[in-house]
Amino acid sequence: VLGEKHPDKARSMASLATTYHAQGRYEEAGSTKVEVLALRRDVLGEKHPDTLQAIHDLAITWNSRQRRPEA
Repeated sequence: VLGEKHPDKARSMASLATTYHAQGRYEEAGSTKVEVLALRRDVLGEKHPDTLQAIHDLAITWNSRQRRPEA
């Protein structure tokens, strides 16, 4: 069983968020991506490539939800 801060947990959550986004479920995608970003920042640090990818993915979802100033 993976711990709460295991990188694979973030990877699984990111996949779930991508599925939500593809289904047009932008609210759920956005909230899940916020969790992924927080977890990756905590575990991997601000400059890790996976953290930067999480920032990018969240911006894409916010843009899809018409939240461009936040993106």
